[in-house]
Parts: sequence; C-alpha cells; structure tokens
Amino acid sequence: MEINGVNMPNFTNKEIPPEKAQYMDSKILENIQLYRYTLGCPFGVSLDRGALVRFSGRKTSEHFVILHPETGLPMKLSRAIDGFPECNIFEAWSVALSSKLFGGVGVYFDTKNNHGVPQPMLHLDLRPAPLIWYRHEGVYCYPHKDDNFFKDLQNLFLIRRTLK
Repeated sequence: MEINGVNMPNFTNKEIPPEKAQYMDSKILENIQLYRYTLGCPFGVSLDRGALVRFSGRKTSEHFVILHPETGLPMKLSRAIDGFPECNIFEAWSVALSSKLFGGVGVYFDTKNNHGVPQPMLHLDLRPAPLIWYRHEGVYCYPHKDDNFFKDLQNLFLIRRTLK
C-alpha cells in the first residue's frame, strides 16, 4: 500500500486514513515503516482521534498541524504517530531508541489499545533534539526533571513484563 508516496505494506487506510495522511510529513511515514521492519512485529497505529494529526491543543505537539489562515494549506505537517507494538514494550521502546529513526520516544503505561484492553503505547516523533519520557497514571516524567526516572521506568517495564 502506498500512503503519501511512501510504500507502507504493513499499514492500512484504516490505520492511516488518506484524509489524515495528507497532513502528515512523509518522513514520519517512511520511518514508521522502517521501524516496523526493524522491530519484526506488528505496530498497530492508535485509532484515537489525535494519534496522527491534531488541529487543536498544544501547538508545540509534534502531532499539531498549522494551516495557512488564508489558503488553508498546511504550513506545518504532523511529525508524530502513536501506536501499540504487538511485542514486549521494553523491546519496542529499545528498538525505537536505538534505530535513530525518531527524535522523540515516549512510552505511555496508562493507555488502552484499539480493542479497549490496557496496553502500553509508544509515541514516536521527528523532533530535532532527542527526548524520552514516560507517562504513568496521567503524570509525564522526564529524565532531566526526575532523579528516579530510570529506576521508576525500569520498575514499570518489569511490572508490565510480569503481567504478560
């Protein structure tokens, strides 16, 4: 399947609909397909309304699209995608970090997949400066703001692993 001129055999129009894909940077589409190949397991794009493109909310979000006020044409495209890897979340997170395909890699431990089942979600984006974070029980945690970041993250990964 081709989306925005990018060959994406592992994704469908349901996951990345044309009406949203037109507002997405083709580089994020290329990178998510490369990530899928590297990961070696399915990566289900979140069907949540803001998982690909957002026209409201925080303007600093990599999902946020800016439209020209007169022409309505995009001036800034979405450079982010949210989804659910169908493998161990620590492995998926590690591959996302080591692949160097993404500048921003966040893991959300308080999400439900497209079937309403609790499952960690990855946020992957193209921001220029690297940033990692996690969200647990609605609280965002960053390594530069939390002395226990890596210890707490490790515990969340361990808890998640024992639940599978």
